[in-house]
Amino acid sequence: MDSHELADIFFGYKLEKRAEWFELLKDSVFKPTYNFRNRDALFEDPWRKMNKIFESKIVSVMDFERDPHNIFAAHEFVAMIDGSLAIKFTV
Repeated sequence: MDSHELADIFFGYKLEKRAEWFELLKDSVFKPTYNFRNRDALFEDPWRKMNKIFESKIVSVMDFERDPHNIFAAHEFVAMIDGSLAIKFTV
């Protein structure tokens, strides 16, 4: 079993969408930040990431009706990126 087959088992999602997510995660906005300069920056960071996700049009609010599986997959990817982002993404 090669690494691509293993990735298919672990991620279990459309290959083209998965490739879009991994390409999006290369953006510098998704670089982890551990030392925020103030409290406002702590709250702005997840919002910048969420805006980047919605600007990329990988996921849409309309997916609740059209492709619910895409919403669940987006939540999984977002949770891997940033826990606080996942909470805001869900709400």
